[in-house]
Amino acid sequence: MLSVRRAFNGFFMLLLLVLVVSASSFATVKKHPKTLTLSHVNHPVIIHDLVPLLERTYQKLNIETKFVMQPSARNLRVVSMGLADGDVAYSDLLFADNPDLIRVPPNLLKSIFVLLCAPGAECNAQVLFDKEHLVAITQSSQFGVETWYKAPLGAAHYRINDLSSIPRLITDGRVQYGVYVFGEHQVLSDEIKALGIERLFTTDTYHTLHKKFAHMRDDVSRALTEAMAETGMP
Repeated sequence: MLSVRRAFNGFFMLLLLVLVVSASSFATVKKHPKTLTLSHVNHPVIIHDLVPLLERTYQKLNIETKFVMQPSARNLRVVSMGLADGDVAYSDLLFADNPDLIRVPPNLLKSIFVLLCAPGAECNAQVLFDKEHLVAITQSSQFGVETWYKAPLGAAHYRINDLSSIPRLITDGRVQYGVYVFGEHQVLSDEIKALGIERLFTTDTYHTLHKKFAHMRDDVSRALTEAMAETGMP
């Protein structure tokens, strides 16, 4: 009788231990947030294609999304500081060394860095390293160009925070050159078609999240893949 009681007590203690461990494990599972705030820059591909894509993606996870446009020099910084939860889309060249950000596959599209030139002006990559020229460029694009070429810009640079304004600056005659970024399937405006275009380099572009959301990366990735297939994105 005593041995039976001991066996029962041992089984009871084992069961209690299993329940405690299971409850502890369940308590540590991180839940998805109800809302996310995503930053983005002013670019037609992001506004017209990628913002709706990300909205569709997070709807699959029952997460409400808020989109906040930021100046080019600020959008990744607000994510890194935790003031936003992620960025809609960013070239991997520009955030590769930021430990606070994680990329969410799959690759959204190719970002094509180009030099836009006034009609009739010399138009090649050497312009970027010639101190006789003035180039309109955002802080992020300058970082990307200098990282890609492994050299500082030699040209004087006209620093701006709104990437979308660069074609207009050239058209209005304020500068002859500007570094711009195309999406791989972007339909070019007549304003841009009238300018000289020198292709510089191409990078992958990913949706990014703050590292505190690393636990949901796989779920977001699956939802994003589904949303891309539904909208016909490659």
